[in-house]
Amino acid sequence: MYTFDEKFKKGAARAFRAQNGMTAFLGGLNKLLPEPPVFGECKTKEEEPTVARIADTAGDRWYLGFSEQSIVPRDVGEKAYYIGGNLSLPPRRVRGVLDDIKVRVIALSDGEGKAAEIFCVVDCIGLTNTTVRRIRRELDSFSRTDNVGYINVFSTHAHSSIDTMGIWSVTGKKFFKNISKLISRGQPEPSVDGEFIDRIIRKTKKAVAEAVGNMEPGRLYAAQIGTNSIEKLEKYSDSEEKPYDDMSLDEYGMRDFLFAKRPPREYSPRLNRLRFVPDNKASRPTVLANFGAHPYANGLKIKSNKGNMLSADFPFYMERTVNEAGENFIFFNAAVNGIYPRRAAGGVKEENFTRQTEALGRDLGKLVLAMTKERDEIEKSPLLSPENSGEAYKDAVERIGRGSAKERELEPKLTSVHKKIALRVDNPLEKMIGKLGFACFDMTRPEKGVYELETETGYLELGGDFKAVLVPGEITPGLVSGTGDMLAENSITGEASDFKSICDIVGGDTAVFGLANDALGYIIPDNDYCMFFAGYGKLAEKLFFKDYAHYQEMFSIGAHTASSFSAGVEGMMKSFRELSGK
Repeated sequence: MYTFDEKFKKGAARAFRAQNGMTAFLGGLNKLLPEPPVFGECKTKEEEPTVARIADTAGDRWYLGFSEQSIVPRDVGEKAYYIGGNLSLPPRRVRGVLDDIKVRVIALSDGEGKAAEIFCVVDCIGLTNTTVRRIRRELDSFSRTDNVGYINVFSTHAHSSIDTMGIWSVTGKKFFKNISKLISRGQPEPSVDGEFIDRIIRKTKKAVAEAVGNMEPGRLYAAQIGTNSIEKLEKYSDSEEKPYDDMSLDEYGMRDFLFAKRPPREYSPRLNRLRFVPDNKASRPTVLANFGAHPYANGLKIKSNKGNMLSADFPFYMERTVNEAGENFIFFNAAVNGIYPRRAAGGVKEENFTRQTEALGRDLGKLVLAMTKERDEIEKSPLLSPENSGEAYKDAVERIGRGSAKERELEPKLTSVHKKIALRVDNPLEKMIGKLGFACFDMTRPEKGVYELETETGYLELGGDFKAVLVPGEITPGLVSGTGDMLAENSITGEASDFKSICDIVGGDTAVFGLANDALGYIIPDNDYCMFFAGYGKLAEKLFFKDYAHYQEMFSIGAHTASSFSAGVEGMMKSFRELSGK
């Protein structure tokens, strides 16, 4: 919560003057850059109908198939691949492989149709809607032949995987070469590695076909710990109705594993788990874990950590732990804007990021498996025992002693809706990146001087109980819960947002599957948007005010992205209710 004294007001005014100066400067540079030939004529956005699957009655059984494929190129160390997720000059070349990066796929049905929804998750920084559409086109024939429904493609947001968006592969040579091409009316060359994108598409196609072929009947269960808002949890604790020390894991959630870097430091300590148990006892169960946190540590270039080794970060080590329990694993990131895992939560204190990441992933994997078990069972288990774990997991086991999370069975009833939306690109930096071809996305130009990104959102209901909104970028947790930066007291403008949160639109608590079918950047409430970054710490405090931190705006497509996205979700839910009669 900000203190709106004179010092703050003057600092905020300086920040907005700096923003205006920066946008004017970048806007001027953008005007000097000619449009590439592909923009020669106005491109109108495609009008596509809402895609919905409304389940009126439950099917006979859940059917699920799982598959995974490694996407590590065979020529790593020989060819120049670049780490995606951390800006570095020159770009940081991949020097080796620390752990496997994969595409994992779940094919899911409630018995009505072969595979009602496909969920593909790639260990990478992000895949734009342009790449997602390519994957769907490549699978179009298979989808029609095998009666496959909607194909969703997610990114784990790993900051130590190969750059899949092009932004982190820009060398000085590419930069000046593409400027020269634009001046000479040529088409700029993309900086993303096309062969690696082709490999992801091939491996995804193979994994989708295998997952559909692996589908078998079984039961689906859901469980969760924590809430969508640490702000609400703190108020609950401060009220003395339930101090932190008295909370069960079900209430406390993942608080000790996460932190938020961006003020007001709102985040979601919620962990969602879906678990599919096949009827065939010889088959492996499949576990889906969903929470918001950057897989970032192995990609950091700090002290002895060079950040140049290929890694899927903590999700890889979560998977290894869950696999030891004889179960498949897949991770969906959530509201991840400015949210990070506590590197030392796994008990490794020294600045050895690889060991910290491994220990953190191990304990997160244990948490996913243990959250619905009894404390005695956990302590007797060689795999789940809190011995040789970090304090965060040990505390979680203590809290399980006050009550573990309850797992509930979901009836086989899958309902989904997907809607295309267009978001206006106002950020001049993003316009320049688009013109120069340094990002793997397509902008449309519905009229002269106006640019838009075609993206999409989605909504999923499982058993009429588990609900999730599919978000095409990195959304702030406040935008989900209606807290944090949606409120006047937490906003740089001192004003509250004048549009609805995701939970308000959906009507009740909902999970978020982030970086879904697009990676369009950060989604920040309009009332807390200020596009000027001055680092973190003393310099920003001296220039503006304490806790000034607005890095995310540099990679957001505009100041009104959040309100436009909110309107898109409202339109989608309106279509859903009309179609379902709810």
